Formats: sequence, structure tokens, C-alpha cells
Amino acid sequence: MAPEEVRDQFRRTSFLRRFGFEGRGWLSDMMAVLEDMELGPGDELTLRQVYRFEEHLSKLHPENRHVRAKIHQQLQVLRDEGIIEFLGVGGGEHRLKLQV
Repeated sequence: MAPEEVRDQFRRTSFLRRFGFEGRGWLSDMMAVLEDMELGPGDELTLRQVYRFEEHLSKLHPENRHVRAKIHQQLQVLRDEGIIEFLGVGGGEHRLKLQV
């Protein structure tokens, strides 16, 4: 990886330092989900598509009994951090703004 790519990747994920251990874990797992979806900047996704990873996230976080609510919350954090953009309420449409 080129040095500029490394610096860019660091800048995109540096916001994680502001969150506690559990928060970083969830955000990292959500970013991994977006990566597993093989999305690029400008690609759209729906809440329904992300919910397909509910079982996987439940296994990673067995203490959480409200995984769908947590997924929704984490998408809001990623929106606030400029990683994704919220497009509409109907089906929970989002657009990836930055490569994860």
C-alpha cells in the first residue's frame, strides 16, 4: 500500500479513538460489514441489506439483545462521521461516502 493510502486510511478511522472499547468494537464490526458488502464510494445500501448481517453481529456481540437497534445506531454514528450519507426514511436508504 502506498504511503498516501495508509495516511488516508488512518484519517478515515481516526474517529474511533473517541469511543470506548465496546463502541470501537461495534463500529469496527459495522465497517467490516460494509466492507463485506463490497461497496465503493457512491454505492447505495439499505437497512434491509445491513440487517442480513444481524446473525453474524449477534454472534460477535452475544450480550446485546437488541442487535437491530444497535445496527441502526451504528449507522447513525457512521453518518455523523461522514462515512455514509442518509438518503431516505422509506427503506432506510444510505450511500457510502468514503471507502471503508
